[in-house]
Amino acid sequence: ESKIALAILSSSYTDSQWCMDELVKIKECSTKGEGCENLIVIPIFYKLDTSIVRGLEGEFGVNLLNLWRKPGGVRDDRILKWDAALQDVLSRAALIFEESSEENAFVAKIVTKVQDALTENLSQSQEN
Repeated sequence: ESKIALAILSSSYTDSQWCMDELVKIKECSTKGEGCENLIVIPIFYKLDTSIVRGLEGEFGVNLLNLWRKPGGVRDDRILKWDAALQDVLSRAALIFEESSEENAFVAKIVTKVQDALTENLSQSQEN
């Protein structure tokens, strides 16, 4: 029943299969409307450059590679879904928290973005 999903990615995000699976669910919900139509996704890159995600570089890429190589393995279809979910968040308008950013100002920016998205969503719902 959520209207908005904040996908907060950091360099350690790919440490967790659960996080990656949740990102897939967010993508599916926002593109297919599976039980959560009109889900608005706001990607937030926390001290993580989008080029690192795009190129699967640094700690982010190494962690993901380690998940893929984990004993017991991760099925190929699951890996493809993870990749598609990452590409999806990269294609969206995102907020980026850089090392030099001020946390209070950034939180205010997130709140404003969420308020704007909800207002726009409400306006569209009323038009329909």
